[in-house]
Amino acid sequence: EFFENPNLKAFEDLQKASEKAEVWFPVREAILHFLKTGENPRDARMDWPLPDTGLEKSVSFQGGSEPFTDVLIEIAIHEKRVDDVLKWYDVHKQRRKDWMWDNLEDKVATAIAHNYPDKAVVIWKSIAESHISKVNVASYGEGAAYLRKAQKIFTHLGRANEWDTYLQRLKEANRRKPRLIEILDALSQKPIIRGKR
Repeated sequence: EFFENPNLKAFEDLQKASEKAEVWFPVREAILHFLKTGENPRDARMDWPLPDTGLEKSVSFQGGSEPFTDVLIEIAIHEKRVDDVLKWYDVHKQRRKDWMWDNLEDKVATAIAHNYPDKAVVIWKSIAESHISKVNVASYGEGAAYLRKAQKIFTHLGRANEWDTYLQRLKEANRRKPRLIEILDALSQKPIIRGKR
């Protein structure tokens, strides 16, 4: 199932079964090799410790081209290998024909935010700006959700002024979208600090 439809759930299922059989290390190495090269370890005479299932291969597999960067990214996130998350994300983005879902880009940004906060901010700003570019109030709200994540990083790094400058530029570029400006104004409001009475 994993080789015919590589995805994180199939990876986790294969991991559970392989750990029970105490062969997870060679299985993991072989499937990562498959995701990078497209070579099925059973066909490439690699060290594949699991027996043949006897099931015929499905004809419905649509394939894809290696490396299977989206799956490699999800596995790296799952295994908390931050540098590999960033490596495979960069490979994915260089292959311009490959489009990436917002939620996977968001997962990448979240996974790398601690080690690479500036790169996480770039990703969140990019997702937000793609939503904001649509003339749709619902999209403005979706974009704002990603901007809040970027804002949190700016604040944590003590770079509030940089955030304010960015937000001002965004407002100027979109001044003909009054509903968006309202949403951006809400993001720029400073929290009210109440004194003791």
